[in-house]
Amino acid sequence: FGGTGNPFFENNLGERLVYTGDSNSYASLGWLKTGRGVAAGSCKWMGEPDEGWKAWEEQNESNKAGTCYADKWQYIMMDMWDSPWDMDEEDEQKIKLFGSKKCAVTKQNIPFFKEGRKYLRLHYSARVPAK
Repeated sequence: FGGTGNPFFENNLGERLVYTGDSNSYASLGWLKTGRGVAAGSCKWMGEPDEGWKAWEEQNESNKAGTCYADKWQYIMMDMWDSPWDMDEEDEQKIKLFGSKKCAVTKQNIPFFKEGRKYLRLHYSARVPAK
């Protein structure tokens, strides 16, 4: 993933990016970033455990704890928290009220929508969808 042929991203401090799956996307307002009803969790940089990376990998593989190395899409979602690709398609430019296309509001017409979205996405920047 990280350009070294390894199945993990590692920073200059030797920390690896791990995903901790903890719930669906309804945790507070985290669903605004990951989508409704999407299994989600958080990414964080983790220092090498006392038992070493090999033992950590084996332990997390065997108990299926929901903690694993983050994949490239999780890394992108965390690193590019402002989601510059969002609202680039026509169907993403409106909020459908009551699930109806006929009763929809253009996001650009909502006062402070862009500012509010930016704040929420920054606040939930580590929140990413599951694999």
